[in-house]
Amino acid sequence: MLGAPKGPVRVSVGYLSRCDIEILRRPICVRKPSASLLVSELILAHSSGTFAAMRRCRYCTGRLHASRRQETQHGEYQSRKKPSATKAGSKSRRKDERAATKPADAIKLLKADHKEAKTLFKQYEGLEDDAEKQALADKICTALTVHAQIEEEIYYPATREAIDDDDLLDEAEVEHTSAKQLIAEIRSMKAGDRLFDAKVTVLGEYINHHVEEEESEMFPESRDSDLDLKALGAQMAARKEELMAQAGK
Repeated sequence: MLGAPKGPVRVSVGYLSRCDIEILRRPICVRKPSASLLVSELILAHSSGTFAAMRRCRYCTGRLHASRRQETQHGEYQSRKKPSATKAGSKSRRKDERAATKPADAIKLLKADHKEAKTLFKQYEGLEDDAEKQALADKICTALTVHAQIEEEIYYPATREAIDDDDLLDEAEVEHTSAKQLIAEIRSMKAGDRLFDAKVTVLGEYINHHVEEEESEMFPESRDSDLDLKALGAQMAARKEELMAQAGK
């Protein structure tokens, strides 16, 4: 049935510590009696304070195997598990890359801008250094100017034709005018000037109010309309890239 032991082999069985155990050569598999197996898998089980070696055929339920004069280190076993994780990571990265290259629809693009603006204003609140405040205020002003321009040039005109809510769009344009006036005032000042921080803070409040109205009212109406949001988004993304390049960002 089972051959005689052929000598000690050092193996590591997954999560267990490395031990010196005896390998039994050529066990006969019940399910595959014709198989010529070099070894069976050995599992160490703790029972009543002692370890016992149990045999498990690799054709039946075995997972790890050892052969005579073969040394399997714990680190080597772990390394065999890594390729699957690497493969999964590569798959995830490819998915992210495809999502990044896939053009977003108009509403997703605008919401991404809104999220970025909110993050920038939050970062500004934690700054103390005037040079850092100046750099971030410039970035905020540029981002909002480009965002407003692609809305006014592309999104608002298309939306005005697609939905029956001129009042909503008129209010949005007035809010843009107020925000652009405040942006011009901030750009004419320097960090450290009186009211500089206050103007940046008020601009953030303007934008939060504007974003809330767009995302709760205008965007749902656009989504329910006949607008081709993907085509519109591609057009807006191209225009945004052009404007950011002109701004040197």
